[in-house]
Amino acid sequence: MILAQHGWAKTNRIETGLTEGTVGGVVVSPKDMGLGSLETYMRQLAIDYPQADIYFDPQFYATVFDNRKIGKLDQYPYFPSRPLRRGQLSNASGVRPHVERTLDYQMLRPVKALISPSIMTDSLSDRWHRIAMTFASESAAYHSVRGFNKDLLITIAIDESCLRDLNAVENFLDELTSLDVAGFYIVIRRDGMVYPAATDSVALTNLLFLVYSLSELNEYRVICGYSDFIGLALVAVGGQSMATGWYHTLRQFTMRRWQISTGGSPANPRYSSGPLINSVLVSPEMDALFDANMHTRVISGTSRDGDFVASRGSSVVWTEQQSQLHHWEVLQALHSDIVAAGVLQNRIDLLKNKVELALDIYDDADAAGVTFRAESGRRELNTMSESLEDFEDLI
Repeated sequence: MILAQHGWAKTNRIETGLTEGTVGGVVVSPKDMGLGSLETYMRQLAIDYPQADIYFDPQFYATVFDNRKIGKLDQYPYFPSRPLRRGQLSNASGVRPHVERTLDYQMLRPVKALISPSIMTDSLSDRWHRIAMTFASESAAYHSVRGFNKDLLITIAIDESCLRDLNAVENFLDELTSLDVAGFYIVIRRDGMVYPAATDSVALTNLLFLVYSLSELNEYRVICGYSDFIGLALVAVGGQSMATGWYHTLRQFTMRRWQISTGGSPANPRYSSGPLINSVLVSPEMDALFDANMHTRVISGTSRDGDFVASRGSSVVWTEQQSQLHHWEVLQALHSDIVAAGVLQNRIDLLKNKVELALDIYDDADAAGVTFRAESGRRELNTMSESLEDFEDLI
């Protein structure tokens, strides 16, 4: 399932996605809506779309961010009024009240499952990691004692660099699989500020192994937040849901979304190509593909593609919302193909084949003189291909 990663300026995007079937639910963001407004919104979604999976990311990890931009979070009763320091969370008695308030708050809302509070860590072995595991164990214990009738998902919020050491990941898995919970909500902090950020192949391989081990081997439910195109690989190895949003900061988790900034220019319009498994610039990249008579090879075949078939990209009226809804439609088509492939090896083989076909298109575009920015080109496909191969060697 694809979930909408909710954020600022939602307009009617989520409702449109749910109506069209391009998303099956939403992970709501308290940072971006006030307490009363978000509670009303969740109740209405539950009424209008009773089959939708609604999750509430408490975003507790923001409590330890420096120079933080927390938006509306300070309106929520579980969120501390001041940043927390390590000493305040150094033992279970310091963590327990935060767990209780966060889970109690969610229990009274129309959510599919509860998501635990946690902190973002840069290591799988330091004191901050121990604190994160205390949040996990205390959440599992409180959920059990209270006998809540909603499942519990433990938040895994880690920096991408944590995934570069397979031994550390395997030790982490030992800790996670000792927890008597329904599953996990995974958020990976990415390096870089461009979209898409360059992915480390070793980190992606080990992330695939983490998701596979939790879902396929141990039968936990795994929701991959802020995962975008990488989410397709995570679903291929067993992840149940991938989440992505409309802005770039909702498609990958970086600190840009949480730090006070002075503003910036709007993102250049992009076209999400199913055949390329990538998002390319409308201008100049779609223009160049049209001029080389290659544009039809990258058209996604969705309900919103019509004008791109017969026109240069820069001449198409392509609003921000059209582009964003189109993105979900493209991802849903790819996701459906992967899920329909059936068992693990078939899903992996199908995705690997799609990646190879996409790389063939890039080869032909290169030969035709079409150039792409690094983030729009073959870089991420090469990484995904390498990581899928390495993952297969691991298992």
